[in-house]
Amino acid sequence: SLIKGNKDYLTVGIFSHNAQMKINECKIFRHRCGGIIGVVDERNTVNITKCHLLGNSGCGISIMSMAGKSALKEKSQGIKNTLEINIEQNLLELNLGMGLILKKCFNASVIGNKFNSNLLNGAILTDCDGFIMMNEFVKNKGTGLIIEAVEESNECKIFKNIVVENYKNGIEILGDHNTTLISQNSIISNNYLNG
Repeated sequence: SLIKGNKDYLTVGIFSHNAQMKINECKIFRHRCGGIIGVVDERNTVNITKCHLLGNSGCGISIMSMAGKSALKEKSQGIKNTLEINIEQNLLELNLGMGLILKKCFNASVIGNKFNSNLLNGAILTDCDGFIMMNEFVKNKGTGLIIEAVEESNECKIFKNIVVENYKNGIEILGDHNTTLISQNSIISNNYLNG
């Protein structure tokens, strides 16, 4: 699907509230309020795959969960329909803000995406647990990847990514209760401040 915004109106490419999201092979561009915006709870599943998010203001993708740590507790007890977030094989480039924003998205998988030349940061995950694997964070005008713990602890794992030529830091890890693991990344280099 081709989902084009209009420069004269405050549009969102796709907006979802407490619904199952399965978005595949869409080109979403030039929306003034964001490409994909979702508010989810513990009953929802989000699958965004093989999409091209280009030139959206605010963000390419923004998913905010209302579930909190209760989602993890229920998953460990074997309760079905626990929140899952899968952001895979997307191209998020030249967005006039962040490429990806995830908030309180436990059980998140961010795999095989390209975050290229976004006006702010490539991706920011706040109070999230999950895997960030095999992505490319290249030439974003801010930091390539930010993992922050604000209200709850983080347990992210960052594996096999390429993080190069971002205008600030390559990767930032923030917060007292942040237990992010960074391991086996292909390359972290030529970022203008820190690796």
